[in-house]
Amino acid sequence: MLRGVSRGVIEITEMENQYFERAVLYIRPSQKREEGALISRGEEYIGGLLAQSPARRRVVMKYLPCIVRLITGGVIGSLITFFLLTR
Repeated sequence: MLRGVSRGVIEITEMENQYFERAVLYIRPSQKREEGALISRGEEYIGGLLAQSPARRRVVMKYLPCIVRLITGGVIGSLITFFLLTR
């Protein structure tokens, strides 16, 4: 259910989610569009955020530390190689 569009604010209520009861989106002043287009864009955006599954987020968070360690190791190895070759 959409509560309304006024002064650059869209408030979406009753999102059928067990964790959230409403979302408030602030519209940039440079984006002057008709009310219907803003409402549909807001609903699309919120729907996309709610569509991400918790299982997918858990998988990403599971592998994130490993990826960060690999990148850090590569950067440190590159720096060591650079300093050894420039001597």
